[in-house]
Amino acid sequence: MQEYENETTGGRCGRSVHWALDDQYVLTISGKGPMKNYNTGEFDLAGNVPWENSQFMIVKIVIEEGVTSVGNFAFIDFASMEEIDLPSTMQKIGKGAFDRCGSLKRIQLPESLLEIEDFAFVDSGLEEVVLPAGLQKVGNGAFSFCRDLQKITILNPDCKIDDAENTLPEGALIVCHAHSAASEYAEKYGRRTEIIKE
Repeated sequence: MQEYENETTGGRCGRSVHWALDDQYVLTISGKGPMKNYNTGEFDLAGNVPWENSQFMIVKIVIEEGVTSVGNFAFIDFASMEEIDLPSTMQKIGKGAFDRCGSLKRIQLPESLLEIEDFAFVDSGLEEVVLPAGLQKVGNGAFSFCRDLQKITILNPDCKIDDAENTLPEGALIVCHAHSAASEYAEKYGRRTEIIKE
């Protein structure tokens, strides 16, 4: 299937998913189902994303209802991107999806989200994040090197946090339930915690 990789303002980025870039450098992803994965095998510029010629200028991403995943490495190194809208249909954020998005300070994760894969937000500018109650897994290094991340709230007591010291940044306060997977992670790695009152 042709992926329209040479288009500059729009095309396909999944079997039933499309992208469009307007003159205000807002990138819109629409359709149904998962986005395509852009896996280079290394944490560097993806190089094969169809919007690569504009990625340093894109300021906002809008993912519309019906799209169920953010593809691996889809928005790596979007240095100017300050805002992203995720739909209620979103289930997975892929590997390295928002790697080195330094201008991204906040994001609202939908209740439908089930998984955040490895290194999804590594070295991003996030300052605070709430992981929704339905989230089941946070992958290895998902928030590593997020130096500005002050607080991360984990609402699902059974959410699996990958057992690596860099999965959650050292300086972040972990807000979680007592006797939860997150509290066990925090205790193991000596992190500050705040217990959610039942």
